[in-house]
Amino acid sequence: MSKIEFKIKSWREISINTYYEICDICEDDTLGEAEKNILILSILTGKTEDEIYDLPITEVQELFSKITWLDEFKLNENVKFKKINICGDKYIVDADLTHFTTAQYIDFQTLWSKNDLKKYYGNILACFIIPKGKKYGQDYDVNELANKLRDEVDIMTANEIIFFYLVKLQNLIKSSVIYLDKMKMKLKKRIPQEQYTEVEKLLEQNKKDISSGLNVLI
Repeated sequence: MSKIEFKIKSWREISINTYYEICDICEDDTLGEAEKNILILSILTGKTEDEIYDLPITEVQELFSKITWLDEFKLNENVKFKKINICGDKYIVDADLTHFTTAQYIDFQTLWSKNDLKKYYGNILACFIIPKGKKYGQDYDVNELANKLRDEVDIMTANEIIFFYLVKLQNLIKSSVIYLDKMKMKLKKRIPQEQYTEVEKLLEQNKKDISSGLNVLI
């Protein structure tokens, strides 16, 4: 039986930073499969590569047999988040766009449009994970929180929060576009054509602006 114990036993124990560390190993074409497995074992056990290389091959094979869970990455798409506790500190998870400040929404759109979760995951989460009792960006350092989230939030929870948020945001944006279309049809019947033409331009611009938010998410 292996004498080495795993410090990390599931995706629920892997932080965002550690997740991307593992991804980098898996995507490194200069490494063979055995080398990749040794590096991953090093992360999961907290042992150095040399310590693992010095183990009997049968013991290493046994360790390999215990990390098959890495191939199972299934999110709970039904989970709903309203609050989260990180290192003893309480945070509100607010996915209601009507509660967003303009700066908060622009920050999210800007970060998400970069299409680089690896670099900006913590910053994106920090757009809607707010310290309890505070408002976005007030009386705390957003970048400091973003780094904390990368270190302390496990990758499964992070992905579930993002999924939960995007579903709510997409539904709200779609509803807003439908509402503007209905308003346009009603106004067409109620006001003179000349006046309607100007209103239509304004409504179409509003719809375009709202739709751009949806396009960022897709």
